[in-house]
Amino acid sequence: MFPLEELEEINYDYEIDKYLLGHIIIGSDGSGELYGVDENGRFFNVPVMIEAEYVTYFGTNRAKI
Repeated sequence: MFPLEELEEINYDYEIDKYLLGHIIIGSDGSGELYGVDENGRFFNVPVMIEAEYVTYFGTNRAKI
C-alpha cells in the first residue's frame, strides 16, 4: 500500500486520469501489478503498463446486508 500522502502524486505520475478515469491506484505488488479502487468502490488490479482492457475487479468495499 502506498502512503496516503503520496497517492495524489503517484496517480499523477501513472496518468490514471488519462488511462483509467474514475479509478485511483492505492498500492503495488512491486513486480508490475498495481492495485486500486474505482469510483463505485470496486477493488481492482492492472498491470503497470496500464490499459483499461486489462483491469481485473475483485469486489467492492460496500458490505451487503
